[in-house]
Amino acid sequence: MAENYNLSMDNGAFGFTDAPSACQEALAALASPHATTEEIGQIISRDKTLTARLLQATNSVRFGLARKITDAAEAVNLLGFQTVTGILADLERLSPSRQPKARVFLPPHASNAGGHAGATSGPTPAP
Repeated sequence: MAENYNLSMDNGAFGFTDAPSACQEALAALASPHATTEEIGQIISRDKTLTARLLQATNSVRFGLARKITDAAEAVNLLGFQTVTGILADLERLSPSRQPKARVFLPPHASNAGGHAGATSGPTPAP
């Protein structure tokens, strides 16, 4: 089977990361009837941003937990597979890599405007 790689930014340097992403892998594991909270926590923990987002959601006022959760597996255990699936699906959907790229359209004459600025004003009269 051919390996699939995505080009990504990691600490300002280009590097290769295995596809699918940790988020996609965790979502697939959450759909499995044999997945454990520890397994899903380990998958999520491989991605620092994903871990931070899950812990941020877990520790939010919305869930009203009595203490701060600092471990992805514990967050999965407390929130349950269905809630974690919803959180991860939202994060995956809102991922910058899934957003359409902005396109800038300039009129045809805009690309040459800087080079011809002096040419359109004519010669400068002598004093």
